[in-house]
Amino acid sequence: KSRAQASRGGDGAATADSGSGGGKASSGASSKSSNRGSGDDDVETDSDSAGAGSDGKAISSPIGSSAGDDLEGDEAEPIQDCADCPALLTVPAGVARIGADASDPLASDAEHPQHVVRIWPGFLISAQPVSQDSFERFLADTSRNHAPCSGDTADLNPASGTLPVEVTADGAASCVSPGEADAYVAWLTVRTGKRFRLPTATEWEYAARVMPRKGLGMGQVAEIVASCWQAHIPRPGFELIAAQTGGDDCDGRMLKGAGATEQSLWHRPSARRRIGSMDQRANAGFRVMRSFDGLR
Repeated sequence: KSRAQASRGGDGAATADSGSGGGKASSGASSKSSNRGSGDDDVETDSDSAGAGSDGKAISSPIGSSAGDDLEGDEAEPIQDCADCPALLTVPAGVARIGADASDPLASDAEHPQHVVRIWPGFLISAQPVSQDSFERFLADTSRNHAPCSGDTADLNPASGTLPVEVTADGAASCVSPGEADAYVAWLTVRTGKRFRLPTATEWEYAARVMPRKGLGMGQVAEIVASCWQAHIPRPGFELIAAQTGGDDCDGRMLKGAGATEQSLWHRPSARRRIGSMDQRANAGFRVMRSFDGLR
């Protein structure tokens, strides 16, 4: 076996396999974890045991239609660390293919190369993007100023002819910058005594692929993640996490997912696009995650 460390920001250690074996994502897989990620567990590459099948097909299922479908009958109840904290769902340990298949005509270079990741022991992620009510409480508690989006601050759907808004029809906070998302998770950590953070691009995509279709409230906003923007999916060990770089090597941040009015290509689980580290974007929000014990 050849193993190589792969940076992840994670509490449920991810492992990556860059081999080409296909197969559906599967829950319940286990893996070892080393210790390099954004201050937490490590991401490990295991080139011959990542659980991929031998049919040579890449996983390209729509959001939420992989292994997590098998969990719908016995989903755990959502967890809340306070009465008005984000409700958290359990993302199980397992294996999934991250990135776009080489034959995907909609894929950009940023979605390649595709590889398999193994997540262990899993993690908790918010069932919905952070709500406007919760975000406004954060602003009030921290006396933080929040400027509304202007017409020229990168409306993600400029062809819509609509003005940027700060709350979606589903109640999700939008027009949020990566810096504000980082400050929110720091505030939530202090408030609850549990260590919250943003999911990495890998964790977000893994959750999108393995959770039940009805489980995650996707399609409300494009979601800011912890990962720095990189022009390609990095090889194991080279994913840049904003909290690790101190901003010096972070050329902007990354968005995963899309708002309801955006083009379908952005709703593909592998889709990635850039947002400036201090930019506010109409239709851009975020969700949070933490480890099972909340301490890491």
